[in-house]
Amino acid sequence: MTDLIISCFSMKTPLITTPSAREIIVNDTNGIIIKKLDTKEITEAISRLLGDNNLKQKIQDNAETFFFEKLTWNNHIEKLEKVFEKVKK
Repeated sequence: MTDLIISCFSMKTPLITTPSAREIIVNDTNGIIIKKLDTKEITEAISRLLGDNNLKQKIQDNAETFFFEKLTWNNHIEKLEKVFEKVKK
């Protein structure tokens, strides 16, 4: 996962990306996936975000939720603590 994706998610910034980020980005859920990097596709994706406040808000909220549930240090610490507890037993 790139720092750019993490930064966008943490700041609730809608992300437009290519299928290379498909393991993280769910199209129209926490970002918009375009087929290829060309001006027409990027323009259409930006226009969708600017023209559909519900879509934009949904992407922003889901990205922020993903960030706090999966990417924060507290989340990683909790997971490590669970692993250590299992190993300790």
